[in-house]
Formats: sequence, C-alpha cells, structure tokens
Amino acid sequence: MSCPTCDHSCSVEAQSCPNCGKPFSARLNGSKKGLDNNIYTNILSLSSAKIGMCLTLLGLVRVVEGLKNIQTLVDELLAIIAGGFLISSLLTYSALKKEEGEGKQKLGRAGDIIFTGSLGLLAVICVSLVFEFL
Repeated sequence: MSCPTCDHSCSVEAQSCPNCGKPFSARLNGSKKGLDNNIYTNILSLSSAKIGMCLTLLGLVRVVEGLKNIQTLVDELLAIIAGGFLISSLLTYSALKKEEGEGKQKLGRAGDIIFTGSLGLLAVICVSLVFEFL
C-alpha cells in the first residue's frame, strides 16, 4: 500500500505513514467491517432515541391542539416518522447481528436510508411546528 500524501510504500498493517506521519483511515487499511459496524451502532442508538423524542413531541402536539382547539396533520406525521425510526432500528440491529456479506450491507444501507429520510421529515415537521404554533 502506498501513502496517498507522499506516495511512500507502507505496510498494510501500518496505522500511519512512517515517512510523512499521515494517519490512514479504516477504508485505506481495508478494514471496512469496523467502520460499518460503528456506523450501524450509531444509527441504532440514534434512531432509538429519536423514537422516544417523536413520541414525546406527539404528546405535546396533542396537548397544544386540545388547548388551542385546532387540528393539524403533525401528529399523524410524527407517528409515521417514529415508525420510520423503528424500522431503521430493526434493520441496523439485524445488520449488526448478521455475518459479513452482501445481506449485511443491504440491511445496513436500508436502515441508513430510512433513518436519513425520517430525520429529514422530522426537520420539516419541526419547521412547520414553529410557524404553526407561533
């Protein structure tokens, strides 16, 4: 393997270039497994926390709707988003438990895409809440 900075020949096990000192990332070393598992673990923990946040926000929206005597679609959308985070949690948990291979990558990628989509929808809902309840 050669260093991307100085083009010095380095060992595959090297953590950094002995010539220039540049650290190698996990992808350069070929240990993509640890990187994927780290990403899956982060998605799993964050999506689990977002489920609780969505359910708390859902309850608060219901209280405000009752007090102001208004009807919005926000509560239904929050329930759908919480479901998206739940599916993301299940997929990434399955990816963490699965052995290396094509199936693990597909499960992890699907969980990542659903997590990102749910996070984007949650941001849209938060912006709409600010303008709706002010």
